[in-house]
Amino acid sequence: EAVFRSKVDSALTTVRTILDTTKHPQRPSEVAHEYEDKYHIVERAARNSATALLVALDILGANADAIDQCLAWTLANKSVTLRLDSFETCKFIKKTTRDVESATKHVVEKESTLFGKSKSVSKTVTTVTEWHWKWTYKYRLFLFGGSDSAKGVELQGRSGEATLVTTHENTPHPESRSVSGKDLNLTWLFKRAVSPGKETGPVEDLTLTFEVDRNAKSCHTPRRNQDIESALSFYRSVYSWAGSVDSYFRSVFSKESLDKLDMASINDNTVFNPVLPLFLPGDEGEGPSKSLLPGNDVQAFFKEQRRSLNAKLQALGKTFPDNQNLTTVAEANLLTALKHAQSIAVRFSDIVNYVEWMIETQLIAAVGKELTPKDFGEYMDFHCRKLFLEQYAPKPFVYAVRRPNMCPEGVLSIEADVRDGSLEQPVNTLVASRNSTLENPMFFQLGAATRAAFVGEQHVHG
Repeated sequence: EAVFRSKVDSALTTVRTILDTTKHPQRPSEVAHEYEDKYHIVERAARNSATALLVALDILGANADAIDQCLAWTLANKSVTLRLDSFETCKFIKKTTRDVESATKHVVEKESTLFGKSKSVSKTVTTVTEWHWKWTYKYRLFLFGGSDSAKGVELQGRSGEATLVTTHENTPHPESRSVSGKDLNLTWLFKRAVSPGKETGPVEDLTLTFEVDRNAKSCHTPRRNQDIESALSFYRSVYSWAGSVDSYFRSVFSKESLDKLDMASINDNTVFNPVLPLFLPGDEGEGPSKSLLPGNDVQAFFKEQRRSLNAKLQALGKTFPDNQNLTTVAEANLLTALKHAQSIAVRFSDIVNYVEWMIETQLIAAVGKELTPKDFGEYMDFHCRKLFLEQYAPKPFVYAVRRPNMCPEGVLSIEADVRDGSLEQPVNTLVASRNSTLENPMFFQLGAATRAAFVGEQHVHG
């Protein structure tokens, strides 16, 4: 929670430059609001995260035409999938030999009466045999509806090559390899979109809907309900897919020298994340308590996201080459967009958990302490003493083990460790007891034809 608050406070520095100077947004925990506003926080976070993700997809190549096609697939009740395919080849080019001189010199000095002193210098020369290979790959990022990937919409693609040198004749990589299966199901995202009924403009202007069904039996809090769980599941898949694609390209980059490239600049540190839980003090905003940021201000956040993304891509264009190498500006832009998609997914998860933290904090403040299992146990013990007659009240599970008319030889008990530093205490159970005699003993089976009788105190617990 502290880390998340730090991120929001850092973003507030940028937010104050975006909004009118008369507005002073704050974290929800610092502004008086109603419980219903908490639902609006998570709902707006889901909508804003979806819009921000569409902007990231736009960087990947999902322009207005691609979005229109995805909406058409969604209206036809087809799933929408984003897939990365890649095909790799490794072919032998040539075999070379070269002599490599040792860095160590061997100097021998000789002295004779006739010729005086003389020196001889020798070096070790090693003949190295090398095999040269041409490694190429061609990737394609595309969208498709349903299960027919052949009729997809290509977002971007490129081919690159590198020369690999080995000291053995075995191929360093398979002669050909197809990399597939890196799929991201975007159906949840496009089901939130409302078809504009006209040509789509910028993706951030697309209307998105998301509401938590407060009347559903699965709805317990703004965080704990099926609608939010579905959203979290989707963003977990976004985070995982982006990480998988990033790992694949990093493995590709390792096949060539990266000494002259600033690989650390592939990040979204300077990109503005528009998904923020902000309230306005007073009655300046929207929602039940007039504290939510107005929609126009939220749209300004998306404009800043777009501007900062474009600035980041321009900076990468000055750092990375645009050629046939494996690592170019195209891949740098792609990985930066993926990093931003991961940041959006993490931010949404942080916001819904932040709302749950606010509810928990307010509940603890109202009760006066954080309730533990020990507190509930003491509460039930107190009420059981009021509800049950003494002979029926729950009793501690602790019994002496003894022979008739003898001192106890031990104790049988079931104790609970409440992990608060106090001593373990026997648990309370409902118990029915009797003292059986030889006239009414209890039995247990020893075999098919033999049983043993026992008498004494007998207890049945529930």
